[in-house]
Amino acid sequence: MKGNIINNIIMVILYIIIILLICLMIFFGVYIYNKDYKNNEKDIVEISELKKENVVTTILPEQDEVKNIVTIKPPTETQSNIESNIDKFYYNQLDKYSKSIYDTLNNNKELLKTGTAKIDLHEEIGELLKSEEEMSKIEGIFSIAINAFEYDNPDIFYIDASKMVLYYETDSLGNCNAYIKNDEGSNNYLIEGFNGKEDIDKSIKKIEEITQELKNNTDKLTNYKKIKYIHDWIVKNTKYDETLSRDNKNNIYGLLVEKNATCGGYAKTFKYIMDNFNINSIIIQGKAKQENTSEYHAWNYVKLDNIWYGIDCTWDDPIVSGINEEEKRIYYDYFLKGQESFENHIKFDTFYGTDLKINYPELSVVDY
Repeated sequence: MKGNIINNIIMVILYIIIILLICLMIFFGVYIYNKDYKNNEKDIVEISELKKENVVTTILPEQDEVKNIVTIKPPTETQSNIESNIDKFYYNQLDKYSKSIYDTLNNNKELLKTGTAKIDLHEEIGELLKSEEEMSKIEGIFSIAINAFEYDNPDIFYIDASKMVLYYETDSLGNCNAYIKNDEGSNNYLIEGFNGKEDIDKSIKKIEEITQELKNNTDKLTNYKKIKYIHDWIVKNTKYDETLSRDNKNNIYGLLVEKNATCGGYAKTFKYIMDNFNINSIIIQGKAKQENTSEYHAWNYVKLDNIWYGIDCTWDDPIVSGINEEEKRIYYDYFLKGQESFENHIKFDTFYGTDLKINYPELSVVDY
């Protein structure tokens, strides 16, 4: 009997020891887990500190201390994203040599702002210059490329193409190298009044501020209402340059910032803003007939609901003496019109006097 009591006491003690061991194991397991978790949390914070450019620090509400949450920044819409959705109309008309020059200009936009940078052309242009027969065509190819670049990219408003020339030289091995630079009679190839990259960047900022305001004002509108809003804004805010003497009369800076431009400035500005709205538009060069006279003119085609229409902001902005610009009437005689309404606008069939035929989109038969 006594032996049984002793055995029972021993068993109770063993059970107590086992229970204590189990409790200790659980305690140390929780401790180790918390330690590892804190170390991992520290690593996450350190990673977020190393990648500050790619993360956003978020402060959660109702917490005693700040926690760093690793969050990927949302992608932002850049001008390159916008450009990818806009058809490069004139570029698509070019042969491989003109496209090569165009591509080189497009890839060196920052260098162009200096007005003096020598832009080396692709080696295939050098190959072209090895042939005397092809060499005779190079000036025409260069002229076509630079003018196509200008009309597809109205944001490059600061370049004076007439000051840009194509140079080429042959080394001792017979290799011909070609490049673009300002002509010998000019200090640079910029529009008069612009004095290098810093000056141009300030001008671009002014243009972008105005454009952003226009985008904000039209953000919720349909494409039709956006087109109408910009047509009306251009007419109301622009005075036609009758002197034809202003340096920026033919570009977007003249219209958006100086509020004074000719038909080229109207047409380029309309396309520039449509590009920013992701609406396809092109600049048309040609002659316009009015009564018994005709004159060189520029206007636009714009694509709406997959159909092309004509639009001429210049001719919807008549010159009327003695009337305040803000109070003048807005006309819609050339707003989203079909072919019949544009019969007095005769577009050029070839590009800048060359034999390069331009394949224009088919204009709607009827008005919008």
